Amino acid sequence: MLSVPVRVRIVQLLRSLSYALPLTYGADPLHGSIHRMPNLPLALDFGMLVMFCILLFAFSLRNVRRKWSA
Repeated sequence: MLSVPVRVRIVQLLRSLSYALPLTYGADPLHGSIHRMPNLPLALDFGMLVMFCILLFAFSLRNVRRKWSA
C-alpha cells in the first residue's frame, strides 16, 4: 500500500498532467452541463480547445507540406 503523502503527490502529478491534454477541456463542459458545475471556466475550456485545434492543424500542415512536396 502507498502511504498518504505518496498518494497525494501522485494525484497532484496526474492532475497537472491532465491539464496538458485536450480531453480535459472537452470533457469539462459536458460534465458541467450535467452537474451544473464545471471545474474550469467555460471560456478557458473553449479557449484551450481552440488553441489545441490551431496547434494540431499547424503541426499537420507542416507534416503534409514536408512529406508531400518532396
